[in-house]
Amino acid sequence: MEADVYLLPELYLSGYAFSSNDEVREVALSPDNPYFDELKALSAERGCAICGGYAEAAGDEVFNSALVIGDGKLLANYRKTHLFYREKEFFTPGDTGFIVVEYRGVQFGIMVCFDWIFPESVRTLALAGAQ
Repeated sequence: MEADVYLLPELYLSGYAFSSNDEVREVALSPDNPYFDELKALSAERGCAICGGYAEAAGDEVFNSALVIGDGKLLANYRKTHLFYREKEFFTPGDTGFIVVEYRGVQFGIMVCFDWIFPESVRTLALAGAQ
């Protein structure tokens, strides 16, 4: 089945349940990891966008992040703002702010899971042009 945008779950690369910080660090990737080059190639080949969640390694910190790739290019890397429950034990709260990405004339707002429960998350994205 063909689609313009494929949306993968939060932390789809590693799974969601962790028992230690070491376990999280072991699966954390940086946005320049070669795995994402494969997603870029797939996105370019299929002429689509792919958005999916992963544990992002950034120096000494690990973020619960979502990458957006469109037509073979990295469009955005969002770091989850509102961590839920035990996520606070393993991840650093995001520092990117809410991001709006344009893809094929549509303005997409990016949030990860628990971000939705805060009305200001959606309001911020809407004010930034998200449709």
